[in-house]
Amino acid sequence: MILVVIIYQDLKTRSIHGYLLLLFIISIMINGLYKLPVKQLFEYFLLNLGFMILQLLGVFIYFFLKSKKITVVVNRQLGLGDIILILILCFSFSPLNYILFIMISLVLTLCLHSIFFLLRKGAHTTIPLAGYISFFYVCLIIVGGEIAGYNIYSDILIENWMLNLYD
Repeated sequence: MILVVIIYQDLKTRSIHGYLLLLFIISIMINGLYKLPVKQLFEYFLLNLGFMILQLLGVFIYFFLKSKKITVVVNRQLGLGDIILILILCFSFSPLNYILFIMISLVLTLCLHSIFFLLRKGAHTTIPLAGYISFFYVCLIIVGGEIAGYNIYSDILIENWMLNLYD
């Protein structure tokens, strides 16, 4: 339910209330602690955080090279709510699942927003990244978790798939 409100708010206003992010992190932490030992949950968080920091560093370097000066990216090119949501999701996945989810979400966000942009003749130039990522997360939980029984805290399925690529 929290994610549905985040999706709605971000699509409508391009912003998210902080209390929603607080409720979301509480629910993610409860779910994570229910499914994993504390030590493993925080190991996953630190690995995912490292990946997130590398991504953000890449974004900052890109805009630095583009403008040839140090620019403020937060709340100009990338919203603080988007960053906080992605940070919260660090608690929600095993490392390979996190990388795969974030990469697929970003590609799908770019594709969907481009389609909407073309269909609506440029209604919004800003991308509601947190809204799109929340939508994809809801889809993953409903379709992957509830219907197919996919465990977002386990990399076994991805590891097996990767190993089978080379057989």
